[in-house]
Amino acid sequence: ETVGTGDADGDDLPGVHVCARDLQEALYNIVDNAIKYVVHGPSSRPTVRVSASPSHADGPAGVAILVEDNGPGISQADSEAVFRRGYRGDVGDGGPVPGSGLGMEISRRLIEG
Repeated sequence: ETVGTGDADGDDLPGVHVCARDLQEALYNIVDNAIKYVVHGPSSRPTVRVSASPSHADGPAGVAILVEDNGPGISQADSEAVFRRGYRGDVGDGGPVPGSGLGMEISRRLIEG
């Protein structure tokens, strides 16, 4: 089905043909992962932002979805490893983060088809 045609909310996003259920599952996994790693503390308010913008990189018009949080981030060395099945990132002194290490791999597979 076509999602984000730009006429309902006055946005300027192009319509993209996606499986809405796959997109929902991928975004759920990615946002859930961001929430797990946000910074909690007296001087830091947990923050997760999701935004979308038109994307024309290397092909037809599309939509880029950006998920940002105020967590520790992903090191350059781990930037591909986070997509490996079962991979768990280093959380430093924060202790173990709940999860199985499957969400990012599943999300990539759903998005890339």
